Amino acid sequence: DKAREKELLREMRFSDVFKDLGIEINIFDEKLAIVAFDKKEPMGMILKNKIISDAFRKIFKHLWSIAKR
Repeated sequence: DKAREKELLREMRFSDVFKDLGIEINIFDEKLAIVAFDKKEPMGMILKNKIISDAFRKIFKHLWSIAKR
């Protein structure tokens, strides 16, 4: 939610690529966290792998550069 940007200490941009996936992806250090917001069976995982986290970071940097403010 764009209105909560300051409260969450984030800058947000939007892209239709992730609009209806039902997941959240976070990249931090050498880790990738993926959370599924399934009402019946919510699930999350953390992958600790430099190659994977670097690859997702590059994907997100590209998407960030073309996303709408």
